[in-house]
Amino acid sequence: MSGETQNGTIHLEIPSDFRWLDVLNASLMAVAEEMQWNRDFTNEVSIAAIEAASNAVEHGNGMDATKRVCMRIRVSGGKFLLGVCDDGPGVDPSVLDRPLPSPDDLSLRGRGFSIMKALVDDIRFLKSPDGRFLLELEKALPEPGEAE
Repeated sequence: MSGETQNGTIHLEIPSDFRWLDVLNASLMAVAEEMQWNRDFTNEVSIAAIEAASNAVEHGNGMDATKRVCMRIRVSGGKFLLGVCDDGPGVDPSVLDRPLPSPDDLSLRGRGFSIMKALVDDIRFLKSPDGRFLLELEKALPEPGEAE
């Protein structure tokens, strides 16, 4: 695992192993505490971030611990921005238009992008400068004193 801060941006890199997702969450909790985000906002970005990173570990890098998932956490211009990159081929943006699975469908699969879409304001599918798949999540920061 490696991490650094550069120009107000936190960069993390973890092996493609679910055990390392706590590093991302701990970093988000530290940012939330420093920025004094309310509990609801913190929980929403945490859930969306963990879902994005989980997808990168499982689907992007195929659970191959020799492959890395990189994450970028930034707060700028009244927005929270999270970038997650992996070595996968990317995702068809139409995944955002798919309906949630039926409540009768008891499988735990296929809900990730619906969850992220419900919790953040924008999701972008890009390529990182080094050509890797990059998922970017954006959410407007809460107003100071906004209710829990």
